[in-house]
Amino acid sequence: QVSTQSTGGLILMDGIVPAKSVTSQLYRETAVGKALMEALQEMIRLGKFGPDLSTLVMQQFDQSFVVAQQKVTQEATIKGHIHTYRFIDGVWTFMLEDALFKSGNDSVPVDYLEIIATDSKSYS
Repeated sequence: QVSTQSTGGLILMDGIVPAKSVTSQLYRETAVGKALMEALQEMIRLGKFGPDLSTLVMQQFDQSFVVAQQKVTQEATIKGHIHTYRFIDGVWTFMLEDALFKSGNDSVPVDYLEIIATDSKSYS
């Protein structure tokens, strides 16, 4: 359950200011981002963190994700059967079936894979 409140034109999600860009919002939707948001929301609920500190933590997460992504040197390939694809507001979404994810010497078969891609230059 998510509660919202309005402050100065911003809608707060359980006290945390939303991401400033589409790209940052996508990072927040990863498993790590969701876990961090849930932990911060719980800390706000328990009175251990205030909304301001939680917002700063999420802004640092957004910034750190971008910096970490720029340091990635390993290449990967993904092959599979395209089940569905769409392009809405500059965001591509691909749903693959029977995909094979290869990185270095490792290969991982995946029954179902969703890829969300944006041009980060367009959303920074």
